[in-house]
Amino acid sequence: MSEEGLGIGASLKAAREEMGWSANDVGGRLRLTARQIRAIENEDFAGLGPPVFARGFVRNYARLVGLEPDELLEQMTRVKVSRVQETENLPFTPDREFWRSPWALGGLAALLLLIGVPAGLYWWLSGDVEATTAGEVAVSSPPAPMSQSAVPAESQPAPAQAADPPPQTSAPAAAGGLHLQFDDISWVQVRDSSGRIVHTGLNPAGSSLDIDGEAPFYLVVGNAAHVRVTYRGQAVDLKPFTSVNVARLTLNP
Repeated sequence: MSEEGLGIGASLKAAREEMGWSANDVGGRLRLTARQIRAIENEDFAGLGPPVFARGFVRNYARLVGLEPDELLEQMTRVKVSRVQETENLPFTPDREFWRSPWALGGLAALLLLIGVPAGLYWWLSGDVEATTAGEVAVSSPPAPMSQSAVPAESQPAPAQAADPPPQTSAPAAAGGLHLQFDDISWVQVRDSSGRIVHTGLNPAGSSLDIDGEAPFYLVVGNAAHVRVTYRGQAVDLKPFTSVNVARLTLNP
């Protein structure tokens, strides 16, 4: 639990100091900069990018220093609601009414998508895949056969007819290439053997992604615990390559 009477940042800072860690120590363990750690402790959440990233940083920081993440996240929500209520009580000003207009809100949302999200993701992942590759996965050819229960429903072949078997069709991309299934929102970057980025960006929960190209593939997968990877028909376990819920790995030919 957080220190009684302390705010979010003060609770995290007190727990950090009690463990004898500096801001650089915590930043190194969370793959954040000391500046980002100080912003969290000063509750300068607006400087950390979109709210979803600020909440993720606070959650990981709390777990690292032994505090209860849900309590601090609830505190963040209460502070946000309180500040919104205070803003609503301000007297009318033309500038304030302009920023509440649909045009201003739409422009702000577009700006966050074009600038804020990539910047926040860059801070979160703290480094390019070329700089740090945590491990490699080599898949032998041909891939080992999979049981029928392990094959996704949409790729199971139709029952063969005894007298007239169905014609041969090409295998789906997941059987011969790289397939990712997202159970929750995740940021992913994939590079091919030439280092060219073949995919980068946020992927919504419930979506999937098929990648064609020349192996090896270099992957950075955010929110890795909720992403399933299949390469050449075989499931790839991301756990050995995951640090702070971000997986970095190489898939060899």
